[in-house]
Amino acid sequence: MSGEENKTKKHRELINSQTPTSFTDGYSVAGRGDGAVFLSLLSSSPEQVFENHRTIIMKEDLKDLIDTLCQCIDYYPIKKTILKEIREKKQVADKS
Repeated sequence: MSGEENKTKKHRELINSQTPTSFTDGYSVAGRGDGAVFLSLLSSSPEQVFENHRTIIMKEDLKDLIDTLCQCIDYYPIKKTILKEIREKKQVADKS
């Protein structure tokens, strides 16, 4: 269900309320050719790495998730290409 669908549907009761909460130290992400993204959340211990959660999410739904996360932490990253252009313009301006 996409974020937009989620906003327009009536509130539904959460079925699996026994899902444990865990701390995530890292993640693994892999894009697929069908518009989906594989996401794995990981936790580390001195002995090994544990996979806490694994999911496949469609790109459009992932964009909604990323927007929500950015709003939550008040951080909006800039594309590397745009950042590079800004730095180059600043260097030119500094030389003038």
